[in-house]
Amino acid sequence: EMDAVTGVQTCALPICRRQRNRARKHTAYLDHALAIVTEGGLDALTMPGLADRSDTAVGSLYRYFTGKEAIVAALQVRAVSAFVGHLLSEVGERTGIEALQQISGTWASFRTLQPAQFGLADRSLSDPRQLLDDAQEAAVAEALSPALTRVHQAFSDAQAAGTLTPGDATLRTHALWAAMHGAEHFRKREQRSGVKADTLRETLVMAILTGWGLVP
Repeated sequence: EMDAVTGVQTCALPICRRQRNRARKHTAYLDHALAIVTEGGLDALTMPGLADRSDTAVGSLYRYFTGKEAIVAALQVRAVSAFVGHLLSEVGERTGIEALQQISGTWASFRTLQPAQFGLADRSLSDPRQLLDDAQEAAVAEALSPALTRVHQAFSDAQAAGTLTPGDATLRTHALWAAMHGAEHFRKREQRSGVKADTLRETLVMAILTGWGLVP
């Protein structure tokens, strides 16, 4: 309920305590699920296995999640949100081309800083299989939205400043993402090709921006 004087959302003490306990358990279950997925992949995640890892009954898990798919969705939303937070922190108050150049390296640096979360976010955003239902996919997309909005704004600023030619900022946002994401998947070919994924990403991004009017 709302405090009439302060306008702050309040609740009775026992209710608040139950809400905090539920939130802690929800987070703990997701932490255990992430550990299982990190060690053995999504196929290793089962409700009985998570219950055993969490030292709880399987029935208790169903008070928080409808099943494995719901847990995977929650993990992916959390992972994508972690990436969004990383991108926004790295870009800060930069605008235009400076922001875009900073943004271009955030997917790779997220992989280094939070490899487990990166793996989940990458699977969520690139796996061609329908791993989640439409509502869960929508939740992941909504979690990613602030990052796309930030990139879109950087393109709009660059175009307004005349450092890039006019164009579809939405299309350019997704083209930049494709370059960042695709280059990261090139890491498995670094040794055979002799080309570093980071170098490939920088080359791709510069080629794209140059094609849109940036003078190197």
